Amino acid sequence: MIKSIVVIVSLLFVQSSVASEMADYKCYVKTSEGEALALYKWKIKDSKRMAASLVGQRIDGERLKYAFIKSVEQCKQSHESFTIGRAQQLDKITAR
Repeated sequence: MIKSIVVIVSLLFVQSSVASEMADYKCYVKTSEGEALALYKWKIKDSKRMAASLVGQRIDGERLKYAFIKSVEQCKQSHESFTIGRAQQLDKITAR
């Protein structure tokens, strides 16, 4: 009985830690000022929802004080490579 309780508790702990794992993401976005690479830290399980919610958000601009995200072209975990050529170029020159 006690062994089964310990096993159940440990399984719940493992499941909850996996569900709350965080990862760094980079997104290639088109803004009101042009194109940009935006960096985020999200829960892995929420990453698709978070990427979809970026449209319309305000980010720091280059020429103006801020710019608005018009579209999200691609989001990847920070260790992954973009498949879009221009995103790869921006990724190489973006300081972290």
